[in-house]
Amino acid sequence: MGMNAPLHRKPDEPPSAPLSSPRGSGNAGRWRALWQTVGATGIARVVSAIFTLAQVPVVIHALGTNAFGFLSTIFALSSLVNFAGLGCGSVLQTILAHSFRPDH
Repeated sequence: MGMNAPLHRKPDEPPSAPLSSPRGSGNAGRWRALWQTVGATGIARVVSAIFTLAQVPVVIHALGTNAFGFLSTIFALSSLVNFAGLGCGSVLQTILAHSFRPDH
């Protein structure tokens, strides 16, 4: 639907046309936006990794090796539990969306 199209259309109303055709002039802008997003995401991840690695010596010095090892273990377990979810939230959201359909 177009940007100004209503969220719900009447049953006898045809769907509105897309903003631009797949092979139209808007295609170059989409690719540029895509690559800008990919580049910005990549730069953000690199900067995040650099700052994370820079904090390790500071935290080891402040906490000591035993406390740092314990903290690292807790963070690793937290990451493992987060990974073990395997998209359950997305599946639950899809199931709930289908259960609340008006025609259901």
